[in-house]
Amino acid sequence: MKPLGWLVVLVLLMLTGHISLQTSRDPKQELLDLESHWLSVEDDPVALEAILASDFLRVVPAGIITKDGQLGFMRSHPAPPQGPEKHFEDMHVRIYGDIGIVNGMVVEVGSGTTRKTLFTDVFAYRDGKWQAVNAQELPGAPKGRPSTSDGSSDRKITNERFQSLMQTVAEGWNRGDARLAASCFDENAVYSGPPSPPHHGRAALYEFFGGANGRPHPMRMAWHNLVFDPIQQVGAGEYSFQYEKETHGLVIVKISDGLILNWREYDVESNLPWDQFIGDNRF
Repeated sequence: MKPLGWLVVLVLLMLTGHISLQTSRDPKQELLDLESHWLSVEDDPVALEAILASDFLRVVPAGIITKDGQLGFMRSHPAPPQGPEKHFEDMHVRIYGDIGIVNGMVVEVGSGTTRKTLFTDVFAYRDGKWQAVNAQELPGAPKGRPSTSDGSSDRKITNERFQSLMQTVAEGWNRGDARLAASCFDENAVYSGPPSPPHHGRAALYEFFGGANGRPHPMRMAWHNLVFDPIQQVGAGEYSFQYEKETHGLVIVKISDGLILNWREYDVESNLPWDQFIGDNRF
């Protein structure tokens, strides 16, 4: 076949999809660089427009979030200007033609706590660039979790995992992300602030936390002390909360299968900052 004929065949194969349009010499490194960029701008909806594909979906236990849904939340509920320090660990990249899959862990360090989040991101190579088409996250648990006699996980969490779970609830509220906050609760969770009537079920909590449209005003939640009994799987925490009014309080929770099954909170309205509110009884 003449050289011109080979060129025609090559063009036809490219147009029909039989030859990948990917030209990257090192697609794995490209995806690692893109993940690093994504982590650095994850609270910037303008920057995420280019990273997330139009058909992007984010999967959390409470449901599935579209690109428009995620960016809409971020625009109406901006993240605090200074967040915790974050870095990656245990990264794995696989390439299947024009599809790339990245698994890894994000470690957040701040305010005396460490939170680990496992993630799976799926990318598609389109129009000469990689874009995220799917993301799924779940709170990390330490390796070597003990097992029952039949070899299955006993589903009990550690103090580290409890700290991460409670910080995720606060992050969801602070970002106006009702799905993220609700994803920390069991499907049949009971949430109450006695003597008010309780809310039953993750779906009801999703709506209570703001639902698809978010709450009219921003929420601000900060933990001061978090303690956990890994035997009983019961934990408690002191907190400050702001939504139309400022309160300080205490919550006690029961954990089941790694999620919050019961939540009881008791709070007091006060305009005093936490350090003045507790007075000299500090620890």
